[in-house]
Amino acid sequence: MKYIPVTIAALLIGFSSIEARSQSTEQVLGAIAGGALGSTIGDGDGRKAATVIGAIIGYRNGEAILGAGDRELYHESYTDRRRRFETYCTAEVPSYYADNYNLSRNWIRGCVEKLQRRQRDLERQAYLDGLSN
Repeated sequence: MKYIPVTIAALLIGFSSIEARSQSTEQVLGAIAGGALGSTIGDGDGRKAATVIGAIIGYRNGEAILGAGDRELYHESYTDRRRRFETYCTAEVPSYYADNYNLSRNWIRGCVEKLQRRQRDLERQAYLDGLSN
């Protein structure tokens, strides 16, 4: 009974952070695994404390251990994306346009516009898919 306040304090310290409010599957699985490993240490009240501490450590390190840390959002600025599209389209100019600067420039501009339109469609579809899930 005397360890109940300590257990509650440990849980509050471990799970009251901002990150805990958006728990990931990896964090929850880490807490379960850490608690299971902690329960194998000691006996009696020491085992209870080890279980709580193991759960907290597992929760804190769940993403790093189980691989959620490698999921990073990729963000590219509009300028970088346009430059990448132009580089791609420049390399794809048909050979019969290569001698005429205006024709090749118009072909590149049309190619970039098509890629941008397709990119917007893909982003819109990803947004709508996210809303439906």
